Amino acid sequence: MKRTFIYKEKFAYSYWTPAVVFIALAVISYFFKRGIAIKSLRLLAYPNSLYVCAGCAVLFIVYALYKYNNAKIAATNPNPIEANDNGITFPKGKNGLVSVAYEDVKDIWHKGENKDASVIIFTKSTRKDYEWDMAGFATADEFREFVDILDKNCSNIQR
Repeated sequence: MKRTFIYKEKFAYSYWTPAVVFIALAVISYFFKRGIAIKSLRLLAYPNSLYVCAGCAVLFIVYALYKYNNAKIAATNPNPIEANDNGITFPKGKNGLVSVAYEDVKDIWHKGENKDASVIIFTKSTRKDYEWDMAGFATADEFREFVDILDKNCSNIQR
């Protein structure tokens, strides 16, 4: 049994949300000359609150651009996931190829109510997790087939 799935990572515009929030906090802090406080406890005074909010906004913008760049690269170069009798093989990073044996999978976690949002596997040996969203597959049926292959073959999961 050898099955190949094409997976393209998608960019979610929600990656921009934290950056927008911190930009708004920095603008409010700048124009109203206010610090950040919770009830009567002042966490940051005026100039420091501006610097911290602007710094966090820049970090979240860099992270969103990083995710956007990864999604753009994935759109031009689709990542094939190969499932065979022993495990799955998929590209990770710029030129890396990751192989995960079914026996090495410690746990499978499904996001979504009907197992249809994404699937995450956790490995024993490398202690890493890998996630695939349904939006990255060509069709929902391919995603369900991929999840069924993982559920059927990863037999030594501790529940």
